Amino acid sequence: MVLAAGLWALGAAPAGVYYDDGIYLILGRALAQGEGLRYLNLPGLPAATHYPPGYPAVLALCWRIGGDLPAALALAKGLNVLFLAGAAGLLAACLAKAGAEPIVAALGVAAGAIATPVLSVTTVAFSEPLFLFTLALAAWATTEATRKGGLARAALAGAAWGGLFLVRSIGIVAMPVGMTLLLRQRRWQPVTVSGAAALAVIAPWIVWSSAHAHEVPNILAGSYGSYLGWYLGALEREGPILAGRIVIHNLRELVRPLAVLLGPPVVPTLGGILIPSGAVLLGLGGRRLARLAPFFAGFLATYLLIVVAWPYPPDRFIWGLWPLVTVTLAFGLQEVAAVAMHPGRLRIASAVLLGCGVLSGLGYLAREGTGLGRKSWQASQAASAAAMGPAVEWVRAHVPDSAVVATVNDPLLYLYSGRRAVPMLSWSAEEHVTAQTVPVATRNLADILTAYRPAYVILPGGGTPEAFAAEQLWKEEQRLELIDTLAGGGAVFAPSAP
Repeated sequence: MVLAAGLWALGAAPAGVYYDDGIYLILGRALAQGEGLRYLNLPGLPAATHYPPGYPAVLALCWRIGGDLPAALALAKGLNVLFLAGAAGLLAACLAKAGAEPIVAALGVAAGAIATPVLSVTTVAFSEPLFLFTLALAAWATTEATRKGGLARAALAGAAWGGLFLVRSIGIVAMPVGMTLLLRQRRWQPVTVSGAAALAVIAPWIVWSSAHAHEVPNILAGSYGSYLGWYLGALEREGPILAGRIVIHNLRELVRPLAVLLGPPVVPTLGGILIPSGAVLLGLGGRRLARLAPFFAGFLATYLLIVVAWPYPPDRFIWGLWPLVTVTLAFGLQEVAAVAMHPGRLRIASAVLLGCGVLSGLGYLAREGTGLGRKSWQASQAASAAAMGPAVEWVRAHVPDSAVVATVNDPLLYLYSGRRAVPMLSWSAEEHVTAQTVPVATRNLADILTAYRPAYVILPGGGTPEAFAAEQLWKEEQRLELIDTLAGGGAVFAPSAP
């Protein structure tokens, strides 16, 4: 089911429509060309310490086999569909082997895997499908190590935890969760061996990224620099209170993905009842998940704690594990249904909770069915591609190959024009909770102009902080001069003479 849905969902979206997918493809090309893990789009080809090498290594194979765009991108999208389908199968198999009813595990996982947000991140070059697939492998290896024992199985589990970290940095939570499960056996040898195997996998990347962290200037740290250094710098500037503000902000933001899963089918006002009821069902399902597959439960809980504390919109992190969320809800419904069918003092409350869960499920199926029918994920991809199309055409026609360009989607511009490109916008962790002001955006753009001296500044459209910043530098400070306009309201600027 998931494989068929994924193949059907594939479209013609170009590389870079979501920004990060363009950077992943650039890193894959760099590896395929023998340049190492470097940003080919940035002047000076700085080391890429922002993204672990696991997914770029997979994309390097796509570049070597496909040769160039669009063939390499088509291979990457096809592999993502295979990873998603494989992850769904492995997740359902692991849960069924642990004691869950196979049909509940399979449908619960599939309900998440074919959801429109998941297909949205699968049909571009994002690392989420590979991450989910690697998580399923890590869960299988950890379960084998805890149930059957043996140092070889412990080493294999540790290597899987390390591999998960190399796909996405947040995968580091697999290591403490897995080691905790092995510790419950009260045998130190498997714990030591698994930890050593995980460190052996991740240590080279940590050492290399630490040694090269200085190569990306601070003005680009939000998009291209070290995750940890960028966040710690913000905490140093703002103090520990920033961490609390981020947590509160992200907890509010979590209502959005919860509403996707638990919102009512017709009457929006019912959301005030169904979403809290659904949260209770998720809690009950999580308790059952912990009994059946403690690695999945521990990983999901720890993962969500980091997501809540991280200065980034939580949605994309949630979609990466969405099949685990939906199967957890399925387990919660199953738990409540079992209580509701037997006499007891909780029967009425369980029946009410079950009814709320069924309404939420109907709403979810209705929304996702509509989204699938319309292929709703393609709308945002097409809009992003259309916005950058005139800019790419202008650069191809007017910009020398050796010139540097500043724009809002520099990875896409580089991939389809071959010119080195830098972003117009810099952002900090503080701006996750407080919107960037025009004076800050103007100062950031001025710093980017000073650091990289681009030949042109290309703005696809207006109404954004970077658009107001360009207008400020053009009309007020006269550091930019307008030299052309683009279809759709874009503009091309050239820096004024110093």
